[in-house]
Amino acid sequence: MNSELRCLVLCTTVLSGCATNEAPSDGGFISGVKGVASGSYQDRVDERQENVDSLGTQESALREEEAIKSQEIARNAQEISRLEGELEQVKFEIEISLARIRQLDRALTAQERQTVARARERQTLAAPGASVDAERLEALKNTITQANLLAEQLSKIGA
Repeated sequence: MNSELRCLVLCTTVLSGCATNEAPSDGGFISGVKGVASGSYQDRVDERQENVDSLGTQESALREEEAIKSQEIARNAQEISRLEGELEQVKFEIEISLARIRQLDRALTAQERQTVARARERQTLAAPGASVDAERLEALKNTITQANLLAEQLSKIGA
C-alpha cells in the first residue's frame, strides 16, 4: 500500500504540474499537447505574426512620409534661400533709389536757387513799366515749366 500511495502522490504531483493553460510559458506538458492539438498555439502565433506584419506596414508608411517631409524641408530651405537673395537685391535697389532721390533733391534745390536768382536779376535789369510785367510773366512761365519738368523727373523716380 505504501507503494500505491507513493504512486498516487507522485501522479497527483506530476499532473498538478501539467495544469492546462493557454499560454505556453505558463502551461505544462499536457497544456502544450492540448494547445498543439486544438490549434490555439497556432492561433497565437498567427495573431502575433499579424501584429508584426501590421507594424512593418506602419513602419514603411512612416518611412515614406519621412522621405516626403525631408524633400519638402529641402525645397522650403531652397525657397527661403532664394527669397533671402531677392530681399538683399531689393534692399540694394532701394538704397540706390534713395541715394538718387537725395541727389535729385540737392539738384532741385540748386535749380530752384538758380531760377530765383534769374528772376531777381530780370527784375532789377528791367525798366519800370509794362516790360517789367511781361518779363516777370515770362520768368514765371519759365519757372512753372521747370517745376513741371522736375515734377515729372521725380515721379519717374518714385514709380
